[in-house]
Amino acid sequence: LTGDIDAAGSNNCLNITNDSITLDCAGFKIKDANNPAVSISKGDSVSIKNCHFENNNFSIVVSSGLIDDLNIFNNTFNNNS
Repeated sequence: LTGDIDAAGSNNCLNITNDSITLDCAGFKIKDANNPAVSISKGDSVSIKNCHFENNNFSIVVSSGLIDDLNIFNNTFNNNS
């Protein structure tokens, strides 16, 4: 990311649907999403790093059991449901 995402009132803020995706938030926030801030529906070798998740109903949701090599690291979670 290059800045904070204020997802107030939105559904599925970011959707990951392909292989070899890295979401590097570079320390920026994803906040106030109604339903997930990040939704992963398919893809192998997916990484989510350096994100600050704040006030989201769901921060990260994996909606498929077909994800190989999922890496979630160096993230912070504040006031999420």
